[in-house]
Amino acid sequence: RLLVLGEAFGCGRQAALLAALLTLPDPFLQPYTRAAAAPAAEPANDGAAEAAAAAEDVGFFKPRLVHFTARGCSDPLAALALFDEWQRVLSTGGPPAAAQYAQAQRASYKRLSEIEYLSRELSSRLKRERLESGLSLPPPGTSAADGGPNLLTLQALLCAAFLPNLALGRTTCPPAVLADIARHRLHPSRTVAL
Repeated sequence: RLLVLGEAFGCGRQAALLAALLTLPDPFLQPYTRAAAAPAAEPANDGAAEAAAAAEDVGFFKPRLVHFTARGCSDPLAALALFDEWQRVLSTGGPPAAAQYAQAQRASYKRLSEIEYLSRELSSRLKRERLESGLSLPPPGTSAADGGPNLLTLQALLCAAFLPNLALGRTTCPPAVLADIARHRLHPSRTVAL
């Protein structure tokens, strides 16, 4: 559903990336602390040690927080922003620069590569299904080089993909819209025509 709506909104590439991001493990890494790896001993009542550990945790998550707040306080959109920047660094500076960027952002280069692969696979499958079903391909959407879709479009895409039954209405549709709905094998009462 996310992929199909992404095409309808003109952001099929970003929809495929979001689907891959939501399918695979989070590209942001979790902190590894020696205290978490050590066997539990006496609970420490040292406030300074707890404060230092908390400061270390906050420092570790700072890159993620920057992406999170810049992209509408959404984990999937924060990961998409990370991926977009990683891909830009990869295309301009090559794999070593992209690996450095991923490390600086506390992210996994391997997971980002897996996201790229899966998103391309999802896009390819959707395209193949459309062609086999005799459906025309949508016009190309905006690319990342064009600035990509705006934040509101991406938020609307996520909401529409995961909250599809917010409203159910019965209206009269023009015959051309009903014919288009029937051609795509959709149910008229659960379809929005724009």
